[in-house]
Amino acid sequence: MFTVRGIVLHLSASTFGDAKTIDAWHRQNGWSGIGYHKVILNGVRTGRAPYDPAIDGVLENGRAETVQGAQCAAGSMNPVSLGVACIGDPTKGVPAGATAAPATATTKPYMTAKQYATLVDLLASLCVKYRLDPRGTFVHPTTRRTIAVITQHSTHDPGKPFCASVQLEALRAAVAAAIATRAAAPPRRGGRRATRSLVTSAPRREPAGDPPHSLELPLQPEDVGTLEPATGTRRRRSSTRKTPSRPASARKTTAASGTRRGASKARTSSSKASVR
Repeated sequence: MFTVRGIVLHLSASTFGDAKTIDAWHRQNGWSGIGYHKVILNGVRTGRAPYDPAIDGVLENGRAETVQGAQCAAGSMNPVSLGVACIGDPTKGVPAGATAAPATATTKPYMTAKQYATLVDLLASLCVKYRLDPRGTFVHPTTRRTIAVITQHSTHDPGKPFCASVQLEALRAAVAAAIATRAAAPPRRGGRRATRSLVTSAPRREPAGDPPHSLELPLQPEDVGTLEPATGTRRRRSSTRKTPSRPASARKTTAASGTRRGASKARTSSSKASVR
């Protein structure tokens, strides 16, 4: 049974991307769709696109929060955690024109300041929603290990040493401070409009392990930029409209009137013949 007890952080290992692009990457490798529940953009959607500050730090939905993710099989974390991925490559830095997050935020300078602000805000919201202590721990129901509420992929999988290259203690402190600030502030009206979740139902079966990061796939940046969304395209409605069928009563009335017209023509012809 999927129960949210913690949150695992990831990075895309790419200099660009969004939830739909990751969804396409994961589907190409046999998964039912994107393995992460949330994706935070870095301002670059495709390999050919320039940095756009308007989408830097934008939050997008991946899998619905009610559906178990395919994001951290190591330590059996999928059944007990949400997966949050930040777009970025720890070996390439932030996009040209973007402001990097503080040096105390990450161990590799790949995350933008806007991404980090969104990450803190998101984690604060999730911790409040699921009643999690950002500085706390929980006991895994299967492995019986004691695990921190906020971790990253490298915490559980030695094979992912740079995922997500976040300074966890500093992040946990920032999230705790954000929660405290919210508790002291008056409630806000409205809120941020979220994108539609790309995977909304539990898949019957998926490959073992985790979906590979983008750099582990045989894809070129220019190819990814032209991928169609894996959620499919809408079918266009046919321009030919079907003529609605008339009710039986209307058909009977028409048939009857036709019979009467035929009889009238027959009488007219007969009268003309008698005159001749």
